Amino acid sequence: AVVSTQSTGGDPVCDCFALSVFPQSVVIALADGCSWGTKVRNAAHLAIEGFLACMSASYMQSGHRQTTIGDWQDALLQSFIMANSYISWGKTEVFEAGCTTLLGGV
Repeated sequence: AVVSTQSTGGDPVCDCFALSVFPQSVVIALADGCSWGTKVRNAAHLAIEGFLACMSASYMQSGHRQTTIGDWQDALLQSFIMANSYISWGKTEVFEAGCTTLLGGV
């Protein structure tokens, strides 16, 4: 689940974070929507959704064997690529998507 901050500096709130807990690892994602507005908020939420979906899929496909950062390194790269794909999915022009900064890690 994506959690939005409760304190607002603009409307709508465009910053959010989420995490996935695995037996030996925790995956966290933090998105800072650049500016305000629904496109920016959606970009932040979609980036986190795409990042965590890819990391979770990688963990499941590995047979639950990812325990070190070395085990996760390929999944991390692919997850950032997936986050970008989630933001731009279905958009015909780049300007239809909002802008966000994503920090993700294990």
